[in-house]
Amino acid sequence: MTLALESGVHPKVVQEILGHSDVTITLNTYTHVIPRLHKEATNTVLNRRINANPAVIDS
Repeated sequence: MTLALESGVHPKVVQEILGHSDVTITLNTYTHVIPRLHKEATNTVLNRRINANPAVIDS
């Protein structure tokens, strides 16, 4: 399921496929081995913030 998460499958979908009672079980089990997901998430948030408010670049 690590490959599914890396491929962009939503964690809730992976949770349901695996039958985990809570999505945190899925995330705690699989995402700690994918540091790239953290970097991509950070970049996505930063890009959205910059696109929403170009003045952020100056600060």
